[in-house]
Amino acid sequence: MKADIGPYTYSIRFRKEPGKALGKNKGGLPKDLYGLTINGEQLIYISNRHSKKVQQDTLVHELLHAAWFASGLGSLHHPSEEETVSILAPMVLQALQSNQELRDFLLDDQV
Repeated sequence: MKADIGPYTYSIRFRKEPGKALGKNKGGLPKDLYGLTINGEQLIYISNRHSKKVQQDTLVHELLHAAWFASGLGSLHHPSEEETVSILAPMVLQALQSNQELRDFLLDDQV
């Protein structure tokens, strides 16, 4: 599955332990990690050990991390709620509009 976020295309992968995607040299991550976004590689990992509803929620959470990165909001000093929402909303909409598989997964209410 893929998602376009700003100028980036993220690959979305489901695995039992998302933290293992970083390899053995990246300690300090909790074992019960639900999701992980690696912006430099445009990768999002989602734990498939949880219910579909939890996976959907986690994927939206990770998409927002990707949008935060793509927007450059992290470089602003204390952006207001309105600035943050105004910048992130079109990126989330773009992700949903650009990929049918992503839309189907997130909007599946058969959980």
